Amino acid sequence: RVMGISSVPLLVLLSCLLLKCSCEELEDRPLQLIYPDSDHERLVIDEENLARLLAIKEPVAVVSVVGPLHSGKSYLANQLMNRTKGFEIGPTVLPKTSGLWMWGKPVYKEIDGKRVAVIFLDSEGLAASQVSELYDAKIFAISSLASSMLIYNSIRLIDQSSIDYIELLSRRAQLFSMKLSIDAADSKDVELQDVAFPPLWWVIQDFYQQLHTSPTGYLMGLLQTPNRDTKQKSALPEIFGDIQCHTLYFPETSSSENLRHLDKIPMEQLTQEYQEEVRALSSKVIGSVQIKKRSNMELNGATLGMLLRVLVRSANSGKFPAMPSIWDSWMRLTAVSARIDTTEYIKRRMDSRLATEIFNDREFEEVARETLQEAKELFNKLTLGLETKPEEWTRIQQAYEAERKNALEENRRNLEAACDKEHMKYRDEVKLLKKLLPLSSTELERKIQEVSKGIENKYIVALERYQDTSAFATRLDKLRQDVEGEAMRIKLDNESKLIQVLDAAAKEAADLYAVEFRKVTQVAIPVQTLLEMHTKGLENAKLLFKEKAGFASSESYARGALSSMDSTINRYHQSFKETNEANIAKIISRGTATLQNKLGRDIDSIVIGQREGKIIESAESRAKVIFDEFEEQFGQFSGSGPYLSERQELERVFNTEKNRVVDRNRERLREKRSMIRENTLVTIQQDASRFYLKQSFEDYAYNLIYHELTDSKLINDPELARETAMLIVTDVHTSRYFISNTQLIGGISTVIVVGLALTFARFV
Repeated sequence: RVMGISSVPLLVLLSCLLLKCSCEELEDRPLQLIYPDSDHERLVIDEENLARLLAIKEPVAVVSVVGPLHSGKSYLANQLMNRTKGFEIGPTVLPKTSGLWMWGKPVYKEIDGKRVAVIFLDSEGLAASQVSELYDAKIFAISSLASSMLIYNSIRLIDQSSIDYIELLSRRAQLFSMKLSIDAADSKDVELQDVAFPPLWWVIQDFYQQLHTSPTGYLMGLLQTPNRDTKQKSALPEIFGDIQCHTLYFPETSSSENLRHLDKIPMEQLTQEYQEEVRALSSKVIGSVQIKKRSNMELNGATLGMLLRVLVRSANSGKFPAMPSIWDSWMRLTAVSARIDTTEYIKRRMDSRLATEIFNDREFEEVARETLQEAKELFNKLTLGLETKPEEWTRIQQAYEAERKNALEENRRNLEAACDKEHMKYRDEVKLLKKLLPLSSTELERKIQEVSKGIENKYIVALERYQDTSAFATRLDKLRQDVEGEAMRIKLDNESKLIQVLDAAAKEAADLYAVEFRKVTQVAIPVQTLLEMHTKGLENAKLLFKEKAGFASSESYARGALSSMDSTINRYHQSFKETNEANIAKIISRGTATLQNKLGRDIDSIVIGQREGKIIESAESRAKVIFDEFEEQFGQFSGSGPYLSERQELERVFNTEKNRVVDRNRERLREKRSMIRENTLVTIQQDASRFYLKQSFEDYAYNLIYHELTDSKLINDPELARETAMLIVTDVHTSRYFISNTQLIGGISTVIVVGLALTFARFV
C-alpha cells in the first residue's frame, strides 16, 4: 500500500497492455497527466497519458518544477533536460501550462547500479487570475508529494510574500499528506513521525544582484529571520529538511522579443553566464535527484501513477485543508484541524487497541494513558510549534474523556463478546448430537444431560481469568439458556426425524397393502371376500410398520403415523372397492339385460281377459323364476352396489311389465263391456212389451246379463258371472222404471250399463 492505494484500476492496466509501451518507446514530447475541470476547481487524470507513465518499469526519480505564473518554470524544466524546445512556454500574459505535465521520455541515470528513469514534471503557474488559491494548493501539494526533488522557480529576488506564500502552500501540503498517511496507515501501527517531503531547491532566475554569501546562505538567512507580523520564523526548513538555493542570470539581454521566444533561440546564443549556470544546475539536479520512495519502497512508473491517482482523488474528495484569509486565522484553523485530527487519532488508536485485545481495569487505564500521551505528541507535531490557544487542547482532553468512556464500554462489550465466543464454541458441541439422530426420546435426553454438563465445565475453565466479572456470570447463565434452547431444537429435530421414519414405515406398509390388492383388481370379488382381504392386509401392514419403524413405533407420536397409515389404507380400500364394484357391475349388467328381456317376454305371454288378481298372480309367479335365476347367478355379489341397483332395475322392469299387462287386461274388459251393452239394449227393446211385472223383468235381465257375460267370455268363471249378474239386478232398483214402455226400455238400458259398470269395478 502506498498512501492508501490498494490496487490499480483495471482500466489503467488494460490501457498499459494495449499501448504496449516500453521505456524506449515512450514519446519524446510533453504529456498532460492532470488537467482541471471546466470550473477549474477539480483535477482530472488523463487516463491515456497516465498509462504511458505506468508503462515505465524502472525505478523513477521525479523532478517537479513549480512557481508563479510566467516565472519561467517550463523553460527552466526544458533547460534542466538540456533541451531548448520541450514544455510549451507562453509569450503572452495568458498562461500556457494547465494542470500537471510530464515529459514523455525520461532521462536515464544509474543509482547504486540500477538504471533509473528521471521524470520531469511541469506544473501550472501559481497565483494566476481566475484561479482559486485552493486549486493552486492542490497543484503544489501533488507536485511536492509526487516528486523526489521540488524546484521552486521565481525571478529576481526573494521577498517575504514569496516565503509566506510557499510556506502556506507547504503547510497545507504537509497537513494533506499527514491526513492521507493517517487514513492509509494500519490502525494497529499508526506512525507519528512526519511524512518526508522532497528536498526543496529554490531557483531564482534573472538574478544579477551581488551576494555576500552563497545563494543557499542567502535563502536560509531569510527563512531564519522572524516574520514581522507573526514574530515567527519560517517553517520551511522543518517541512522540507534539505533546502538549497541556486541563481541563474538573464538568458537573453539583446531584446524583449527574444525573451518572449526563448524556445526559438539556440542554447549557444544565450548569455554565457546563463549557459554555464544552467548546465551546472542541470548536472547537479540530475546527479542529486534520488529514487522516489514511499514507506521505504522504491516507486516505478506504475506505483508513481498509483500515487498520483490517490493524490488527485483525495484532493477532490475534500481532504484538503481550507485556506484562511489571514495568518491568525490560519493558525486557528491549523489548531482546529490538528484538534480534529488528534481527536480522530485518539478514537482510531483506542479502537485499534480494543480490536486486538481485551483488558482488565488496570490494563485499560494504562492503554488510556498511553493514548493520551501519543495524542499530545501528535497535536504538537501537527501545529509545528505554533502558538495555539489552550482551549483546543482542552477540547482534545474532553474528547479523550468521552472516547475513554466509550472505549471502556466497548471493552466491556468485548469482554462479553469473548464470553459469548467461548460459549458459542462450546454450545456447538451440543450440535454434534445431531449426527446420532434419530434416537429414542429417553436415550436423547440422557446424552443431552451428559454433553451439557461437559460444556459448562469447559466454559468455566476457558474464562477463569474473568470469573469475578458480571459479564462472566451473565454469559454463563446465557450459555445454559442457549444450551437448553439448542437441546430443545435437537429434540424437535429428533422428533422430526422419528416422524420421518414413522411416515416412511407407514407409507411402506400402506404400499404393501396396495400391492396385494392390485393383484386382483382385474376380477370381480365377492363383498365378503374383499372384506376378508382387507382385514388380513391391514394386519400385515401393521406388522410391517412396526418392523420398519423399530424403536420409533413406541414413541407417543407414532399414533399419528398409524392414523395416517390407516387413512391411506382406507383410501386404497375404498378405491379397490370401487374398482371391484365396477367389475361386478360389468358382469351383472350383462346378465341382467338378458333376464330383463326374458322377464318381458314371459309376462307378455300371459292370457288376458281374466280376473286381475289372476293376471297379477301369474305375473308374480313368472317374475319369481327370473329373480331366482338372478340370485343364482349373482347372489355371491349381494351387498354390493351393482347387485342392489341391478336388482332394483329388474324389479322396476317387472312392475312396468306387470302394469302393462294389467292395463291390457282392463282394456279388453272395457271393449267386451261395450259390446255386451249394445247387444243387451237391442234384446231388451225387442222384448220390452212382454214385461209388466217387476219380477218378470228382473229374471229376464238376470238371464240376459249372465249369458252375455259367459257367452262373450268377459267372465270365464261361471260362479263369478252369476254373482255379477245378480249384483247388477239387485243394486239397480229396476221397479222405478216401470212407468211406461218407453221409460222401461230406457230404464233397462240404464240398469244394464250401470250394472256392468259396478260389476266391472268390483271385478277389478
